[in-house]
Amino acid sequence: MDDVIAFLKEDIKKYESAERYAHSLMVYDECMWYAEKLSLSDGERRTLGISALLHDITKDMSDNDARALCRECGVEYTTLPTLHQDTAAPFIKKVYGNIPELCAPDVLSAVSKHTTGGDGMTLCDMLLYTADFTEPSRKYENCVKAREYIHSECEKIKKNDRLTSEKTAARAVALISKMTIDYLSAKGRHIDPRTSRTLSQMEELQKE
Repeated sequence: MDDVIAFLKEDIKKYESAERYAHSLMVYDECMWYAEKLSLSDGERRTLGISALLHDITKDMSDNDARALCRECGVEYTTLPTLHQDTAAPFIKKVYGNIPELCAPDVLSAVSKHTTGGDGMTLCDMLLYTADFTEPSRKYENCVKAREYIHSECEKIKKNDRLTSEKTAARAVALISKMTIDYLSAKGRHIDPRTSRTLSQMEELQKE
C-alpha cells in the first residue's frame, strides 16, 4: 500500500466517528473501482484516492467549530448540510499543510465539490461526487438505483477510452444531481444553487 494512503487511512480516524470512517473507506474503494473501469492514469488514481479519504474530514466537526473555521479562513457557505464540503479544503491545509501532496489543487478541488458539485468539474471531481453517492453502504432507493445503473454503464467502457469515460462520468453526475434536486424539492428543502448549475453543466457536456 502507498505510504501516503496508509498514513491517511490511519490518521483520519482522529477526526471521524467509526461510522464516518467506515464510509470514507468505502468511498475510497468505490473510487478505486471507478478508477480501474475508466482507466485513470496513476496520477489521477492517486489524487482520487487521497480525495476519497479526506472528503468527509470535517463532517463530524461541530457546527460552531465549522462556522469558526469559515470565519477564520474567509470561507462562505450556504447551508449546514453542505458546510463540511466548504470547510474541508481549509481544514486540510491547516492540518496537513506540511504535506504538499495532500493540499494539491486537484485534491482540494475534489473535496470542495463532492456534495454539491461545482463549476468546471474534472474527471476526479466527478468520480468522487459519484462514489460518495454510490458506495455500497448507501441503501437508499435512489442510491441503489444509481449504483446499479452507473456500474453497468462503466462495465461497457473499453480500456483507455477517455471520451466515453468522461461522458459516462458526466452522465453519472447529472443523474445524481437530478435525484438530489428532486428529493430536496419533494421535501421542501433548500437546493444549493451549485447543484442546479452542476446538473446544467453535465447535461451540456453530454451534448458535445
